[in-house]
Amino acid sequence: MDTSSLILGLALGIVGAFGTGFLKKAGEDSYSWLKKKVSPKSTLSDEQQVILHIPNANETKLQSAEQIQPLKTISSSEVSFRDIESAIDAAPPMQRKNVANGYLGLKVQWDSYLRSADMQDDGKVNLRLSVDKNYRGRSVLCTVNAEDYRVLGILPTGTLIRVAGEIASATSCDVKLTKAKLQITHPN
Repeated sequence: MDTSSLILGLALGIVGAFGTGFLKKAGEDSYSWLKKKVSPKSTLSDEQQVILHIPNANETKLQSAEQIQPLKTISSSEVSFRDIESAIDAAPPMQRKNVANGYLGLKVQWDSYLRSADMQDDGKVNLRLSVDKNYRGRSVLCTVNAEDYRVLGILPTGTLIRVAGEIASATSCDVKLTKAKLQITHPN
């Protein structure tokens, strides 16, 4: 093995490491250093901006940056029940479970209609909510604490309920949610 082959191999290895992101930060720093040397004025616009949202900024006197708390946001995906149903139905039969598993863990919020409610011995209520006003068999399944939603005991079938939760399982007919929260609008 001669020395030139070894040096060429090392050089190609280093270039490969930079190219694959292994030494990404070192590559970024090297690029910034070269950019400053070649054109010092071009680095003036590279400063990062930080934008803070301060509610009632006119009324609030802040002493230090530590007093600023991040905004609490609840994020839910824009996926609809129909999107899930269509994606699962469009997949080949042996792939449907894999497609359905792609939706697990997504946070959703949908309008639905009360189909059935069954009280368990542990104080929880199993709900079957229809995503269609005229029930077509497509259901959202969830379990909530009876004490948190005592009004469920008197609601008629077809009551409009907004349900939010995290997808635990999905088929083209049923989606099961965990961590479900309900907003009961009005009986129909």
